Amino acid sequence: HAGGATENARLIRAILQGKKNGDFVAARDLVIINAAAALYLAGVATDLRQAAGLAHESIDSGHAASKLDALIRETNRS
Repeated sequence: HAGGATENARLIRAILQGKKNGDFVAARDLVIINAAAALYLAGVATDLRQAAGLAHESIDSGHAASKLDALIRETNRS
């Protein structure tokens, strides 16, 4: 997505909050593909299919959004 920083932040927040329609479909798929690759390379999953499932679950459960919120809080404390 070629938006500015504010637009990209809005897009990431929406994806991590579970938006799955319109502009978010392709962006969500890219987030899941990238997260799956990272999970696989980190040894968290035995294959990319399992890693993609973990990424889906993390987003759908709200866990990914929680982690983003924690990261934002921590970086704002500095």
